[in-house]
Amino acid sequence: MTRANRFLRCYADADWIARLVLTTCFAAALNFAEIFSHSMAAAASGVCYLGPPAAFYPRFLVLAGLLIATPAAFKRTPSCRLTCGIGLTVSLGTFIYWWLESYRVFRNFEKFQIAFLNSVEIRQAAYLYQATFLDLGVALSLLICLVIVLDRLVDGEKS
Repeated sequence: MTRANRFLRCYADADWIARLVLTTCFAAALNFAEIFSHSMAAAASGVCYLGPPAAFYPRFLVLAGLLIATPAAFKRTPSCRLTCGIGLTVSLGTFIYWWLESYRVFRNFEKFQIAFLNSVEIRQAAYLYQATFLDLGVALSLLICLVIVLDRLVDGEKS
């Protein structure tokens, strides 16, 4: 049996939670690919920055946590549910840390009377510095997935 056949069989046998985690992982991959392509295009054009954009590493860590959680979501054993929960917690924790650091930066902007909410140079969504609404969708989906996976881990499989 080829890997593609095994993947399709696992996808067909998976419950809706595993499919939601996979969809969230796909959205996070698209989100990271967007910032990665912009960073590489800027580097190829010879523009010199002091590093990647501020949203690069949080998006990378969210994707890494989801890449840990996604294969574990397809198995229904308690150890795999725990692994899935840990991966989702890492991803959601990254969003929380990103929000806390963004809030700190925005408070510093306010200290110097810079109106960041009305500024077109400062891109933000829900006080996440350089975030998009896709980031907010991934964070909301992560929260939903984590609550359901932890509920299934504590209470067992529900029919």
